[in-house]
Amino acid sequence: MLHIRFDYPKTRETDVEPSPLKTPVFISRDEETEEITALEILDVDELLRELGIESGEIAGDTVN
Repeated sequence: MLHIRFDYPKTRETDVEPSPLKTPVFISRDEETEEITALEILDVDELLRELGIESGEIAGDTVN
């Protein structure tokens, strides 16, 4: 699991909304400003496969 906190909400976070992807990815927003405050990806490798990205490409390696 990967949890990224971009900012802390000024009031509280709204209910977490799922993304339209098959891989579980959740977006948290500030209730007042609607700005994204956090992103949570349950399976990073699965998400990369779904997006057609090899994990070596992310690390800067070339995959042939």
